Amino acid sequence: MGTLFDQVPITLALTPSVLSGHYMRESVEKALSEVATHRFQFVEPACSAIAGATLMALEHAGVTIDEPVLRAIGEHPKSALP
Repeated sequence: MGTLFDQVPITLALTPSVLSGHYMRESVEKALSEVATHRFQFVEPACSAIAGATLMALEHAGVTIDEPVLRAIGEHPKSALP
């Protein structure tokens, strides 16, 4: 797992909140360490899953993700973390 990523360590944010709990995070970290070919760095999510999916869709559509785009998405009520 992780062979398709050039960046090491691979940054990973666990969402939704059920995955970000202490027990689940430990379980995911343990499972990844047993099968992963790369190191993972766990971070807190910077935005909601909805905002992240929106950014990925925009990027996939060829939109440049710049400061104005990030600001506009960040101002939307659904972009905040619960």
